[in-house]
Amino acid sequence: MSSLVREYLSIEQLAEAGPWSVDAIEKMIRRGIFQRDVHYFQPFGQRTRLIFKWRAIVTLIEGSGTVVADSLVAPAAKGEVLDVETATTGLHRLLSR
Repeated sequence: MSSLVREYLSIEQLAEAGPWSVDAIEKMIRRGIFQRDVHYFQPFGQRTRLIFKWRAIVTLIEGSGTVVADSLVAPAAKGEVLDVETATTGLHRLLSR
C-alpha cells in the first residue's frame, strides 16, 4: 500500500495497510483490543460495515495514547520518552489474550 493511508479504512484496507490479517483483526475486536467508538465505528448501525480510524490504530501500535479534544495523541508525539520493554510487554499481553 502507498505511504498515504486514508483516515478511515474498511477491515480489508486495514489488513492491507497494517500488520494484521482480516482474521486477526476480527479476533482483536472479539477480545476487546479494538474498541468500538475508539478504533472502529459502525455509523449505519449493527450488522453494517466496520470503519476503522487509522490514527487510533497507529496510537495503539505505538503505545498507550491519550485522548485530547477527541483526538488520539501518541506519547512520543507529546515528547514523552517511551519505555520499549514496557511497550513490548504490553503488546505481547494484548496479543496473547
